[in-house]
Amino acid sequence: MALRRVCVYSGSSPGGDPAYAAAAARLGSELAERGIGIVYGGGRAGLMGAVADAALAAGGEVIGVLPRLLEEREIGHRGLTELRVVDSMHARKAEMATLADAFVALPGGLGTLEELVEAATWTQLRIHAKPVGLLDVARYWQELEALLDHAVREGFLRPQNRGLIVRSGDPGLLLDELATWRPPPPAPLSDRADAAVGPAATLGADAPAVAAPSAGDAALGAAEPRAGDRLSDGRRLRAVEESVDPPAERRTADIGDPASAAAAGPPHPPARPLARGAPAAAGGAPIPTIRPPAVGVSALVVRDGTILLGLRQGAHGAGTWAPPGGAVDGGEEPAATALRELEEETGLRGAAARPLVFTSDLFPADRQQWVTLHHLVDGAAGEPELREPRSCARWEWFPLDALPSPLFGPMASLVASDAWPPRA
Repeated sequence: MALRRVCVYSGSSPGGDPAYAAAAARLGSELAERGIGIVYGGGRAGLMGAVADAALAAGGEVIGVLPRLLEEREIGHRGLTELRVVDSMHARKAEMATLADAFVALPGGLGTLEELVEAATWTQLRIHAKPVGLLDVARYWQELEALLDHAVREGFLRPQNRGLIVRSGDPGLLLDELATWRPPPPAPLSDRADAAVGPAATLGADAPAVAAPSAGDAALGAAEPRAGDRLSDGRRLRAVEESVDPPAERRTADIGDPASAAAAGPPHPPARPLARGAPAAAGGAPIPTIRPPAVGVSALVVRDGTILLGLRQGAHGAGTWAPPGGAVDGGEEPAATALRELEEETGLRGAAARPLVFTSDLFPADRQQWVTLHHLVDGAAGEPELREPRSCARWEWFPLDALPSPLFGPMASLVASDAWPPRA
């Protein structure tokens, strides 16, 4: 899809890391250079101001939308292409959504969270078909990603809707993803929320048809017949269980009639797909679906017979030891990912990263599969810094023959492979 304008959600403060404002400026410049206009909240401070100023400096179009309440406090940006003042926060969000073809969230607080989740919800409900992206600066959105995965595991978010929000740490790559994004297919009838709210009322085969109330009746408060109501001749409306079975195979039960309900038996349990090639568990219980594999890297820094490992926290594998590493962004070479992740997480700069071996690991509790490309890093001098305390508690050096326990899954697979121990 062609992106004419992108709505940018962001904090009105700069945050505690200079990387946030730098990323906001990069995003503003990238959008302007691509000829894509910006729609945003209209403020002049914080990340809002940074993204607007950078786009304007590069000759881009920037439209701000500001509620009158905030305009009266004189926080609006006066140098924009256009500043629209609306009556309320609700009108602000609606105007921004109307003007934009896609949404990008920079780091921010409650307002940013509320806006991006609402935009994704509108896509889920097919109110619009517009993608939502997270510009993941210094892994700011890592905990939100973990929360969304948790919602999938607990059955509150369908896996296909998990993909409504895309993520990248690079503005250009994120915009490329948004431009090629396509909405997921609609859920099957039996899996939709409106089919799961309960049995639908219908007439029994021998009951007369009952017309729905007219618009005039509805205006006067006339009620539609409901399951369990008795008709004038004494018969009851019956409830038909929503099902994808042919009508002849649908089971019915009279509401309020225990004998009939007992004869109908328990409702069908919902079917869940198995992971490809995965057998059913004992008793026929299905194994949780594993999402398509993700590709990550590890950056192995070996020095004087020791290796650098960090204690993970705040994500899957918390409490285990692992080398620096992370997901490969679209269009990025794995070796470049290894060097980037190493610097982002520890401050160490490697001269080169050599591919060593790959491993494949399942995380059933998180419904994830990771293919990890392990790289041996050359020329990384100095001592590591704790750059991302949200995801790593500390860094330590361990002898190659005396590793800590427990190890993160991909690291344990590496140690069990023929490529261990690595030679610097």
